[in-house]
This record gives sequence, structure tokens and C-alpha cells, in this order.
Amino acid sequence: METLIDIVRRGEDRLVERILAYAKDRGYSQYTSTLLEAWRISVAGLSRSLLAACRAYSRPPELGPDEDYARDPIAAFGIEEARKHRERGVPLGMFLGLLKYYRQSYLDLVREARRGPEEEARFLLFIERFFDRLEIGFIVEWTSSPAEGLLEELQAKNRQLTNEKNEFLTLVESIPLPAIFLDESLRVKFMNQAAAELLTGDPTPGLSYYGGVFQGEVFPLLGRELADFAAGRAEERTLEREVSIAGGKRHLEAKMKRMMDVSRKFSGIIVTLSDRTDRKRTEEALRESERRFRRTLETVNLLAVQLDPEGNLLFANDYFLSLTGWTRQEAEGKNWFDLFVPPEDRERRRAYFPEALRAG
Repeated sequence: METLIDIVRRGEDRLVERILAYAKDRGYSQYTSTLLEAWRISVAGLSRSLLAACRAYSRPPELGPDEDYARDPIAAFGIEEARKHRERGVPLGMFLGLLKYYRQSYLDLVREARRGPEEEARFLLFIERFFDRLEIGFIVEWTSSPAEGLLEELQAKNRQLTNEKNEFLTLVESIPLPAIFLDESLRVKFMNQAAAELLTGDPTPGLSYYGGVFQGEVFPLLGRELADFAAGRAEERTLEREVSIAGGKRHLEAKMKRMMDVSRKFSGIIVTLSDRTDRKRTEEALRESERRFRRTLETVNLLAVQLDPEGNLLFANDYFLSLTGWTRQEAEGKNWFDLFVPPEDRERRRAYFPEALRAG
């Protein structure tokens, strides 16, 4: 069975692709994980069990009337999966239906390998019997638990899910970066505490989730750009916008990204906001300072130039231009060392220049 082992090992990406396509096509994806990695993990778990069976059985593992599936290594995987899915409230029929398409994905993989007719038939039968034993173990476990035990399982799982939900809500609320979740209609479904405080001025944690801040209102700050992004095919986009919010006029950087949902069950956009107001003010102050400095240089009867790290002219004042007779366009880009430093001193000055820049 070494060849079958090799086919399965090499085919993980293809298996994930096939089962996800079947799940979307047949409607199972609306009840399953939204993340690709969860599908990969499910395929990896099945493949590990299948590869273990390939090593344990030299021939397809046929079925007998007196099998003890509780001790069967293949069925053990199905039994464990039965417990997990039953705790989640997944109906037996739904799970078995999706499992049929997992089976089909592995059968498709073998057929695509194009082995000889006899070898292919043996591999296909092995996979069929593997899934048969898996399903029998699953059903035996599912139907053998008393109703009282099932209720306790569901109650325990519900408590666990509630705790996990609260944990993730706390994590999202604690993220210092303002984050807003929009549905397909660009209406706010949720914003974390940092976003609520930035936009409304209210620092109360959980305000959006429990209090409905902005809930259901069309998100107004990004306007046409947000609608264009939603209608397009780009995965993410960044833009800057000056807006009026609770704290007055602010300059915000908004990063828009589509939700990572391979099941297409949850469609929407995540917007993260960064307040760039102070940075913009600093940049404008620097530009104004540079403008004043240049105006000063233009009015004094002193030679003034600005050089890049290589010694090329970036700026020359009018006094320099009047001395050289150059226009500003002619001056810019010329090398100071080549033109104004004696040849015998040129290399020494050129080597010293970067050090002088670093020293300030």
C-alpha cells in the first residue's frame, strides 16, 4: 500500500480543494468552518487514520458480523468524531452526508493518479472499506449513548461555547487598534471599544456589542470608496480621509479587508482605523519650516545649497545661481565635488561627507 500512501500524502491540497468544492456545491459550507485551515486539519486527521490503516492492513479491511468496532483503530477515529459533532449539535444525517463527500474526494484523488486498472481498483476498494468502517464506528457511538448523557454533553458544550465567545469578545474589545465589522450592505455589525471611543467618544467596553452603538447604521466615514471596494474584487485597500468625529476633525487612515471566509457564509468587510492627525500636523509643521527656511535662504546674499548623500545638488538659492549663471534646472543634479572641489582634495572630501551627515 506504499503507493496509496504516497498518493494521499502528495494530494492533501487537492483533497482540501475537492471537499471544499463539494461542501459549497451541496450547501454544507453554511454549517461548517469559515477558515481554510480548519478544512485542512479535518483532511489531515482523516489522512492520518487512512495511512495508519494502509500500514496495518495489506488488503482492504473487509467487514464481519462479529466486529468489535470499539476496539477497531479505524473506527476509533469515527467514534471520536461522533462525540465531537454530537456535542456541537450536528445532526447525524448532516454529518454522514458530508462524510460521503469526504469519501468521494479520496476516491477522486485515486482516479486522478491514473494507476493501472487492477491497482486502481484495489486502492478504491481499500478507501471504500476504510470509510465503511469509519461510518459504522461513528453510528455505533452515536446511537449507543443514552438520552440523559447526550443532554449533559450538549449542556457542557454550550457552556464551553459561551465561555469561548466571551473570551474572543474580550480579546477583540482589548485590541488597541480601532476595528469595525461591516456586513454585505456596509452596515455596522460590531466595533470594538477602541473604535467606539474614537468615533463616539464613549470609552465603555462592550458598548457596540451590548448597547448597539452604530448598530444597523450605514457606515458614513469612507463614503464612495468603501462602496467601490465592496463592489470590486480587491482583497484589501488603504486610504486616508479627514473626518469630523466626536473629538473634532481628525485625519484617519482606513484599511479595508474582506473577511477570510472560504465557506462564503459570512461576507463583509473589516475596517481598521489609525489616527494620523498628529503625524499630519507634524508633517505640515516640517513643510512650513522648510518653506520658511528656503524663503530665508532666497533673500540673503549668501551662497546656499542643499546636497543629497552623493553630493548632488538638490537646491540652490538665487545668490548661487547669480554667481554661476546657471538656471535652477541646470544647477539641480550637478555634483558639488566634481565642480567645486579641487581634484587633489576631491576624494578625501567625498569620503568625509557621509560621516559629516551622520554627525549632523
